[in-house]
Amino acid sequence: METQTLPTYRRVARRKSRVKTNYEETFRACEAAAAQIKSAGEELATCWMALGQNLAANASATDLLRKRAWCNVLELRLREQSHALEEARRNLDAVWEEMVSTVQTRETFRGFLNQTTTALAGGA
Repeated sequence: METQTLPTYRRVARRKSRVKTNYEETFRACEAAAAQIKSAGEELATCWMALGQNLAANASATDLLRKRAWCNVLELRLREQSHALEEARRNLDAVWEEMVSTVQTRETFRGFLNQTTTALAGGA
């Protein structure tokens, strides 16, 4: 029985480690995506402020068009970062669901083992 228990324990330990590593990587990716959104939002706000200052300073139409075009590019980047964050959150949710499922399965298995052990001890 001990020869079966040790490989089972190792398999469970490897799976546990893999799930933990996967969750940590996914969480870091989510944090990185959130940081990129923050950075893109700040850059866009700075661009809009500069556009307003150029407008107030009676800048040339060419300069205003260039600044506005750059603001459009930054808006697109912000949208892309937003989609990346949504994807990272979905991945994090999926890993979380897997972890919860693993814990529930383990608890169910432990309950079954306890019942079996109790029944065998009572019958012996």
